[in-house]
Amino acid sequence: MAEQSEIVDLYETLKNVLHNDNQIRIQAETKLKQYLTAPHKLLLYLVKIMQSSEEDYIRKLSSVLFKQYIALQEVAKAWNSINPVEQEEIKKEILEALKKETNVKVSKQICQSISELAGAIFDSKKEWPELEELVMTYMKGSDVMAEMALRILDGLFAVDTSRYAKNMESLCGVLDAGFQRTSTACAVAASMAVCTLLVSVNMTNLKHLHKYTPCIIKTIELLFNDDNEDGLHDYLDELSEVIEKAPSFFRKDFPSFCETLIRVSLKKDYANEKLRQMPLEIIVIFVENMPGLCKKHVVQIESLCLSLFDLAVSIDSEVESDWLKPKEGSSVEEDLNPDDNVNFAAGSFDKLLNCSDFTDLVPIIQKLMLLSMGSEDWRYRNAGLMMVAQIGEYCESADSIKEIVPILAMHIAHPHPKVRFAALYAIGLISDYLFPDIQKTYSKELIPSMIAAMDDKVPRVQSHACAALTNFLEHVSKGVAMEVAPVLLPKLIKVIKEGISIAKENAVSCIASIAESAYEKFVPYYDELIPFLFACVQQFSSREYHKFRGQTIECLTIIMTSGDNKAFQKYTHPLIDLMVSMHNEENPKGDPQRFYLLSSWQRVCLLLEKDFAPYLPKIIEGFFKIARTVPEMSTTKGLQSGSLESVLKEVSGKSNNGKLEINTTEINEKEQALEILKIFACQLKEKYAPYVEETTKIMEPVLAFSVNSRLRRQAASALPELLLCLKAAAVPREAFVEVGKRYINDLVAVHEKELSSETKAVQIMALKKLYEALGHFMTLADTKNLVDKILACFKNSNEQREALCHYKILEKEECEEEEANSETQMFIEIEEDYQKTLTYLLAEISKSHRDEFAPEVSSIFTTIVTPYLSGNPAYQRIAIFIIDDLIENLTVEKLGPDIYKQLAAVLIKYAVRPEHELRQAACYGIGALSKAGGETFGEIAVQCLTVLAAAAEVKMNVADKYGFSAARDNAISSIGKILKYQENTVPFAAIWPKWICYLPIGIDREEAKFAHEFVADTLIEKPEIAVGPDGSQLKEILRIFIEIHGKCLISREGEQKVSRALKELGKYSAIAAIMNNIYEKELSPESKNILSSILQS
Repeated sequence: MAEQSEIVDLYETLKNVLHNDNQIRIQAETKLKQYLTAPHKLLLYLVKIMQSSEEDYIRKLSSVLFKQYIALQEVAKAWNSINPVEQEEIKKEILEALKKETNVKVSKQICQSISELAGAIFDSKKEWPELEELVMTYMKGSDVMAEMALRILDGLFAVDTSRYAKNMESLCGVLDAGFQRTSTACAVAASMAVCTLLVSVNMTNLKHLHKYTPCIIKTIELLFNDDNEDGLHDYLDELSEVIEKAPSFFRKDFPSFCETLIRVSLKKDYANEKLRQMPLEIIVIFVENMPGLCKKHVVQIESLCLSLFDLAVSIDSEVESDWLKPKEGSSVEEDLNPDDNVNFAAGSFDKLLNCSDFTDLVPIIQKLMLLSMGSEDWRYRNAGLMMVAQIGEYCESADSIKEIVPILAMHIAHPHPKVRFAALYAIGLISDYLFPDIQKTYSKELIPSMIAAMDDKVPRVQSHACAALTNFLEHVSKGVAMEVAPVLLPKLIKVIKEGISIAKENAVSCIASIAESAYEKFVPYYDELIPFLFACVQQFSSREYHKFRGQTIECLTIIMTSGDNKAFQKYTHPLIDLMVSMHNEENPKGDPQRFYLLSSWQRVCLLLEKDFAPYLPKIIEGFFKIARTVPEMSTTKGLQSGSLESVLKEVSGKSNNGKLEINTTEINEKEQALEILKIFACQLKEKYAPYVEETTKIMEPVLAFSVNSRLRRQAASALPELLLCLKAAAVPREAFVEVGKRYINDLVAVHEKELSSETKAVQIMALKKLYEALGHFMTLADTKNLVDKILACFKNSNEQREALCHYKILEKEECEEEEANSETQMFIEIEEDYQKTLTYLLAEISKSHRDEFAPEVSSIFTTIVTPYLSGNPAYQRIAIFIIDDLIENLTVEKLGPDIYKQLAAVLIKYAVRPEHELRQAACYGIGALSKAGGETFGEIAVQCLTVLAAAAEVKMNVADKYGFSAARDNAISSIGKILKYQENTVPFAAIWPKWICYLPIGIDREEAKFAHEFVADTLIEKPEIAVGPDGSQLKEILRIFIEIHGKCLISREGEQKVSRALKELGKYSAIAAIMNNIYEKELSPESKNILSSILQS
């Protein structure tokens, strides 16, 4: 009886969960959570209610909750603690519930619950033979029974794919039987089961499933023809995930797949309008993952683009009053809602442009513009302009849009406000990508039209005129900015005074753009404009103007940091006081004012540097508060925050695709706060030392913040900056090292569990900087332990990289090379970048702990260098990086002559390799050999010079000019290093004139600074050798100095040496005469001016 009363109690609780009275519903939710303390009762009672309740919605809710609860980790673990007898009863009763169920929708939910329970059973290493027996029995029964069996299989594939993928032939026999049924529901269930397999099985097993591609496509048609909108929506949702993860599976059937989806999209009378977008979205995802399809299937891509255009014009002809007359506090982002048909079409077209060759889409763009401009219907113009706006990012120059610019300018004055808005949107977006080309070429055509649009009576158009001008003016010259300022600033001030909030926001941003482009020329407007902006912040304080207030502060700090600091000085303290006041206001999470204020503090701190320190006590606690925030999350998988609402949505048939939902506003704010704390530490150094401990307490938990890698990276990169604050504050060495060790232990602990190689790379770079700051502090045993861990990281990374390479090979077998998904290659490159950071860490340890590190060289060679040299170029590059660092940091003294020469032989071999990065690394290493080798280098000097000369003469590879130039620069620089560090070993005077002919170095700035300063040093120390016995080399030297002038290719100290060297040549009458002759007869006027400037510096 007690059990029955508890079941009744739970039944009443379930009814109350759906009650209209909010208080009753909250009480029911609290009671449901209490049941989690006794999972055996909860699961059994829910199953009993599935069987006994007469209300469909209660049975459905019971099955949904059963599935949700069993998916909870704590319940899944608790399954093992349930009495075996009770386990058997739950298993038996849920199968009975399915057998008794007559409502198909409830049956589907029970099937999902059964599959989830099976997952928990299989995880506990137990079997459920009765379930397998039921599935086989149901497959032989009616269509409805077969559908349920297939749905159970679908769920089982999701929870334990490997169990069922072991025998693909038998599995395919079951799927064949499902597809042979005439029932659409069976076809859907079988197709969904195949889709689940597709995203879970390995590439090898995919070949067994290829035969089902036509069935999957046919299922779309079946649902479409049956007008089954709910089923079609769910099925397309599933297909979207499949295409994302296994696009090559449908490659051969792309034309029919595409045509079917487009046919579904063209229907215009769906109750659920999303069904027009979903099919096109799937095709776009397909093309994004297999870009080669754009070239091979031009007809289908054109059809897709025309369908997107058709969707974009399928909007109401009447504009909503909310759009024409928005309320104060409306968001600009509302205009670009991605779910809106027009914005969806434009966004999809942007994705196509991103994964295609722009020239391939030009004919389609032209056709779209003809369609758009060929109709008087404003919706056609609007659609065309919004879609063509996306091309700016993909054009090579402003010349590519010369035919479009007049169209844009003309439509700014179109009678319909939506079209005017679209034209301004297009100009703003294109300006962001084609700068400074578009500004230089089309200022006269576009600026007057945009300024005129600022008088538009429709607030959204007026607002977007300001926004377009903001983007356009951000990249103009000082002259253009000051030319438009007298006309534009009064209009902007008027919009701020009289316009609604969204117009005010964009107007103040436009002022910031003018100020940023005008620099110090903007000073004459300070005294009129800055007090006005201060007054705006004070006047518009209510919530709907918070974004405007934030943007006004942003504008003021941009004026402060981009103009004349002295002229702004009288406003600096009042501005910071105002910012402090706003910073300490109590505003809700996600308040837009806070976002702009945070970035403004960052800007001010970067400008004031250590002078910012006095303001820190007034604001630091506010940053700590934001940085301490634990972002709220909700997920349908469990009763976390907001999850019961998700359960209710599932009961009502609405789905959120099972994706984890995170409050991104909170996460973004937290990330911003962490970044600013890091900037404070970086800029203020010892003045930030009092806040290091509290900042550390904030950063440490974030290192392991599992749901957001950006936050983890931000926290990891902050730790070295905090340590450097303590170093600058001269804290006692012992305490300093203890903090450093604490940070190292923190990073090592999270690194061992980190799954993202991108984040691991940031953690390793943070460790490298920590060791660099700490200097020598480790024992021999500590160093060995650390090196062993680094080698283990290499091993783990190699395993990951090899798995990715194997997957890539399987991908290529599945599809043609040009269609292959680049995502796998991207992950391979991320893994390679991670290994590079490991070499940087090894280098730092070898530098700071030379004696302790030297015994580990043999282990590093055996584990990494030797096997990597036998691998592909990516591995060889890593090996050479390590060799370079060993030579540079340990030198021949620690390595010994034998190992030194062994390493040299490797570098000599690779210095003439065709791969640029290998050649660059090897040539750099030879330069290090000359500095680190002492007399031992003499034995290999001729070989080294020979290969470096050959490397400098390698012919350019047009496909990779940068890589070629960087390799050549390192070859040339290393010849210079041999001359500098081995002048007594090599024939200096014979090599010098040949070497300077290779100069200047133009790509690798570090090598350039060395080489060019060495030329100046030689000219000072050995003038006769430098210019040659007859002064014939002086012209070459002058050419070098003239070419590098003002290009950051020599240090400031080097520039001073150049000036001194040339002046000192005047002491030698013969050389001075030669230089005068060159100046008068052989230099152009421009070169003469540069040389005069050098001599005067």
